[in-house]
Amino acid sequence: MERLNFYTLIWLFRSNNTPLFVPTDECRQGQIVMRDYYSPMIYFAIAYYVFICFFTERRSFLRGQIQEPKHPNERLSMSTRIINYFKRYPGLPIPMNMLQYRHSTLAYAAEYVCAFNLIAGIFTKIYGMSMVFPEGPVWLSVIYKIFAICLVALTALPPFLCITHGGLICWIVGIFYCSFQAVLNVVSMIRSTCMGLEFMTQKLTLQLPTLIGFTYLLVYFCEAVWSQRKNLRNVVWIGIPINFKTYVHKNVSHVRKLLWPKETYQTKVIDARQVKVKCCANLRTVWRNVNSESDGFTYPAGLIWSLAVSVLLQHFLLTQFLSSVYGVFRNGKRSIQAHYPDVPRTIYENIAVKNARHVHRYIGTNVTDPIVLRKLEFELLYYWIDVLWVCLLIATCLAMFTNVTNVFRIAVHYHQLCVSIYQRGFKVMPQLQSWLDAFKVTRGTIIYPSYQVSAMACGFYLQALIYTFIFLLLALIVTLNAFTPLDFFVKWIKTWWPSLLLMTAFVTSQQLAIRFLFTQHRGKAYGFNNIRALQFYTFLSSFYNVFFGVVSGVGRTLYCPISSALVISRLDVSPLARPIQSLDTGHLAFLGFLYMDVLKNNPTFRVFLWILLEKYKTTGDAHLESALLAEVNQFFAIIRKPNCLLNAKFHQEPRAATNSLEPETKSMVPKSDENLESITYTPLAYDAKRKRSRSRWFVAYTLIRNPDLMKYRKTCPDRESDWSIALIFEKLGGG
Repeated sequence: MERLNFYTLIWLFRSNNTPLFVPTDECRQGQIVMRDYYSPMIYFAIAYYVFICFFTERRSFLRGQIQEPKHPNERLSMSTRIINYFKRYPGLPIPMNMLQYRHSTLAYAAEYVCAFNLIAGIFTKIYGMSMVFPEGPVWLSVIYKIFAICLVALTALPPFLCITHGGLICWIVGIFYCSFQAVLNVVSMIRSTCMGLEFMTQKLTLQLPTLIGFTYLLVYFCEAVWSQRKNLRNVVWIGIPINFKTYVHKNVSHVRKLLWPKETYQTKVIDARQVKVKCCANLRTVWRNVNSESDGFTYPAGLIWSLAVSVLLQHFLLTQFLSSVYGVFRNGKRSIQAHYPDVPRTIYENIAVKNARHVHRYIGTNVTDPIVLRKLEFELLYYWIDVLWVCLLIATCLAMFTNVTNVFRIAVHYHQLCVSIYQRGFKVMPQLQSWLDAFKVTRGTIIYPSYQVSAMACGFYLQALIYTFIFLLLALIVTLNAFTPLDFFVKWIKTWWPSLLLMTAFVTSQQLAIRFLFTQHRGKAYGFNNIRALQFYTFLSSFYNVFFGVVSGVGRTLYCPISSALVISRLDVSPLARPIQSLDTGHLAFLGFLYMDVLKNNPTFRVFLWILLEKYKTTGDAHLESALLAEVNQFFAIIRKPNCLLNAKFHQEPRAATNSLEPETKSMVPKSDENLESITYTPLAYDAKRKRSRSRWFVAYTLIRNPDLMKYRKTCPDRESDWSIALIFEKLGGG
């Protein structure tokens, strides 16, 4: 009988399609029927996009001059009205308007989670052409997959438009569309139960995140309708975000805190030490910052969806990889059980100590009978199949846990960087201005979320590979030393234990001597003690420390790749050295994304824009977006209420606050020692004058702290400010 070789192993792990795992023709036909629902949804998405275009105004710089009647009683002709309509409509709707982006962060992230099956389709054969053109070349298959994913991605467009445009009609359409998609996913998952365990697992891991996303959007649209139930007549075509009041209040609170002395306001920034000590508290902080902003900070939807999809994609890859490996191992074990029925049936019996001693008799045995040797080989192979399975299971789960931890670390680090830049400017990260230009900033804004998802997938596989290698190496060392005569590690310990003991004693004594003999105040102060003894000891120990330097170099060679693998899924941290970090395209994409996000959503900048747009509020300009108009109204409602000025812990007398400001700002502060909290609102001229003074104070202080914005105010008098303010508004992306 032949010994085990490569071809014999391949034959053992061949596919074993028993009738239990072969789906019936009815099940296959049911899965094909489910695909037909994509066609009407694609047509509906295109039609709905065109419908929204006819209710979307053109951006201000694209609008033409509308022809008005020469006399008040004159009526325009129908053709003139149509021309006037198309001069203002239809505009191209922005699926992710910047004005709505911050108010509906979780809604946009949930919509990207709904499209998780599109991202997962890149790693699977779901959108391949093997069933359409089995003999097609590889390049044509790739083009077909890209086209299929782009076409199916149109089905995710209606919820984007419903969230951005808002209004009763859009919310009702979103409710029905998300309900239909959720029911469709539930039906598809139920139908997949008859297709076998492997197919059902793939279907569940692929469509369960999609179902969760559509369920959240369904609740979001229902909440929008319920919150506006008393004002439905005014929100039929255009809607106001649900939580815009909280957004405005946090921005104003952040700016007001900056106006008070620094000693009365302690900035709370989460650092790395707090993350290690208070992990649960920081997780609660991250979740609280996602729902309710602090210090004028909000997480961008692009970051939230990339991190959420990264976790879901890792879960999908984990289940798919483990199910595939389990299927291969199951076929191999069944093939061995068919030849030798007396092998252990369960994994617990197989990897037990008693069975491990039994199967490793093959190593070092003197048996020459080929039948017995063949049986020992199969028993040893059967044992190591389960050992490898346990190592893979632990390694992949540990890699999943590591990357999920990295997701929260990215969120905490992003919050820390944004708040630091809000308070101290870009000097906290000089590389933002030295490495980036306009092209790299725009590029990072576009590609960072996708790069983050891909980096998480690459990091997951790399970490799983490293962990598997480590666990297999440990299993091999323990097995050979415990159950075989090849106990090399035990022999090495017995031979070298005196040297190891001396090395440990030398290193320990050297550390103690440096701390207590050669450093002042036991290592707590900079300074040397016993200078002559220190120089003499340095000369003698330099020869021994060469050997420890070799050990340190070997350790550095080992832990540098491992540490890089642990952070390779984090684009906010570059695994490269500082001189070549600018070559890390993923890290540059993160910096560009951060730079644009901080520029467009700086709380001080937003408050300044609300102040400039007051004239639009008073004139009732219809060209102003309803979301921005609501922000402006809410801003002036907050700053004109004395009882909303500051919390008690941030309160201070106006004289003390004035003394801490710059000389240019002191002249803007009204000279009054009256307690701000004791002021009651009365419609007096003096009270109105004080309100105007406070508003001018806020404007002056904002301009002083943001010199780049002064040019817009200096060169834009009231009669000429329409076009300049519109340009500022266009730069925000919300016009």
